[in-house]
Amino acid sequence: MSYSIYKTMKYEVFTIMSFWDLLIEYKAIFGTVLGSVSTLVITYLLRNLGKLHWDIKDWEYDLYGANNIGDIVVVKNFSQAHRFVYNFESVIYNSSESQKSLKDVRIEFKSNTTYITHGLKDSEEKIFAGCGYFMIHNDSTVLNLSPKHMANFRFEGTLGEEELRELGVDFKVLLFAKDYKNKIHRIPIASIHLNA
Repeated sequence: MSYSIYKTMKYEVFTIMSFWDLLIEYKAIFGTVLGSVSTLVITYLLRNLGKLHWDIKDWEYDLYGANNIGDIVVVKNFSQAHRFVYNFESVIYNSSESQKSLKDVRIEFKSNTTYITHGLKDSEEKIFAGCGYFMIHNDSTVLNLSPKHMANFRFEGTLGEEELRELGVDFKVLLFAKDYKNKIHRIPIASIHLNA
């Protein structure tokens, strides 16, 4: 509350200004401050309004096993498989005007009874062996996305025989990531049904 003093000939009179009188008295100052704050808030909201758009392309997988003489070959049945080799491409569009980062990026394999995760693999280094290839490199766990840009990531990996047996013939494949606010993104990649 604001107090003002009016001096008359003999008396000093105190009057209490109401909130509205105070606003009217200092309206230019309040208007300037309110305009600046609202501009900052709206600009922040508009910059961060966009979201990530995902597109999974070129999902492929092969089952590898050994033939009669021990060579690694592509097999068709789950019972003969020793490896499940997968690869796919993910196109991610950042529609906001601020950079977005994804952390803890990994592939999830889920069946009714089993849950297996794999870190994402950088697919630039490959070792070719027979009819298939096997990757040797470090796991990547962070993806940085520029504002208003589309990024293309290629992912490859392998499930070993033990993991494949734990999952069984029916399972789902998901891409898992967290943003900087720890919001979880789970993008379905494929539902797999293997021939027994």
